[in-house]
Amino acid sequence: MKKHVILFILFILYSVTLSAQIAQLQVFHKKCINSRIEKNDVGTFDFCYYNDDCIDYVLVRKLDQVYALHPGKNVLARLSKDDLYDNPWKTMEQKIKIFPGRINKQEKLKPIVYALPVKNGKQVKCISKETNIKTPTDTFKVNTVQFRMNPGDTIYAVRSGVVCQDVPNNTLYVYHDDGSIAVYRNIKKSVNHKDRVIAGQSIGAFVEDKKALMLQVLCLSSKYIRAIENLEFPYTGLAPVFRTTEGDITIDKETIVTANTDDELVMQEMTSKEKKTYKK
Repeated sequence: MKKHVILFILFILYSVTLSAQIAQLQVFHKKCINSRIEKNDVGTFDFCYYNDDCIDYVLVRKLDQVYALHPGKNVLARLSKDDLYDNPWKTMEQKIKIFPGRINKQEKLKPIVYALPVKNGKQVKCISKETNIKTPTDTFKVNTVQFRMNPGDTIYAVRSGVVCQDVPNNTLYVYHDDGSIAVYRNIKKSVNHKDRVIAGQSIGAFVEDKKALMLQVLCLSSKYIRAIENLEFPYTGLAPVFRTTEGDITIDKETIVTANTDDELVMQEMTSKEKKTYKK
């Protein structure tokens, strides 16, 4: 009976955490995405979305296609003078949703090996759990890897990427070059919005009063993102392959592994400039 009560409490806490994550992802764009109509050099008008962030977003509009919003100016439609007062964008402006990320078919993602979020050579106890989350229209899966840590332990980036906007609740989002997003929970971060981090770099410390660092790698799903009527969480959770002293493994059960953050792993997503700096 006691065991069932504990499991129920953990499920409730996880549900609350997931709800907070859904809310965070839905408001990312509010600080950095703006739309406006501008006259262009051929005498017509451009309906534009400006992305002032350093990561990609997607805009989903009811009964229409999915639009990529890259950093900077994005022209989504060209309008005539007559269209300024009556156009589909004006009437459907309220029926859109915007999410951070870039749509990639999972089978086309470049294979990436992840670093463990601990210092090279250190052992860590971990477990991976996959949860089915049901919405009014579908069921999606979220894979969470938990790493047992002590308060104050240094946390290291599992992949290279760009730090996303600040969010509360000791959570850090890092955007990867392939459009996926790493979510670190129970972290007191030491990096700032728009910072570029590399795999194996210190990004924060483990918080007090928690038992494990929780890591998720999310990727926008073309399947889920089409259901705009009930669209809440159009992401699928990937199962990372981690580099350990025993080889590259996917964590599918409770185990103890040792980090092997070698140069090949650290440099796999570096730019040429970053590689030259790293090798010095």
